[in-house]
This record gives sequence, structure tokens and C-alpha cells, in this order.
Amino acid sequence: MEALRQSFSSSVRARDNAGNWSPVSTLSATTPLPDPIDKTPPATPSLVQASLYGDGSRELQVNWAPSTDNATVQTALLYQVFVNGVLDNSSIGVPQTSVYGVAGENVITVIAIETAGNKSAAGTFTLVIPF
Repeated sequence: MEALRQSFSSSVRARDNAGNWSPVSTLSATTPLPDPIDKTPPATPSLVQASLYGDGSRELQVNWAPSTDNATVQTALLYQVFVNGVLDNSSIGVPQTSVYGVAGENVITVIAIETAGNKSAAGTFTLVIPF
């Protein structure tokens, strides 16, 4: 995962009830570059659990305990959630998401990725969905 600096800019102006326009205001923001010497991965997502929604579908709610990192705040950690080795969904800073399973065994894997691109070890959970 290559970390890049990104710049964003937005311009707005307002109009009152009489039709008068305000001057244009511009807001700019630039994301900081990650620490180039950060080589420490986030902690492994723990307590991974998955359960069926119970609506007859194979959609699963996946939850886990949030990871921690020495340089990236928890709200900025990217979580990737895999089902049987295939990336199914991602979440940023939130330790839960929904994925779709298959009939039979489903191995749910969650990894955390911090802003420097370091990846945690995988937290896993296995759930069997009846045929």
C-alpha cells in the first residue's frame, strides 16, 4: 500500500433571501505523509466474531476488538475483512462490518492496516452456514 499525500479543496458561497451572493470562501486540506520510519504493524484484531443476521440470507455481521498502533490513531486504521481468502469488505476506524458467506464453512479474516502501510497479523473466526 503506497501512502501518498493528497490535497483537497472546496469552494462555497451563500445566497440570502434577497438573492445577494456572498464572496467565495475556499477551504483546503492536505493529508500528512506517514512516518517513513514506522515499521511497526498494528496489533492483531482480536475477539473476531461473526453471526448470521437471521433473515434467511447469508449476510453476516462481523465484529472485533479494535487494533492499536504506535503511530496511527484507532479511528484511522483500515480494516480489511476477508471471507474464505477473498476480500469482501473494508472499514475505517470502526471494528465491525457486514459480509456475505457461503453455505458450509466460512473463515472470516480481519487485518488492520495503518497509514504507513504496515499490516497486522490476521484475526480469524470460523462460522458454518447450514446448506
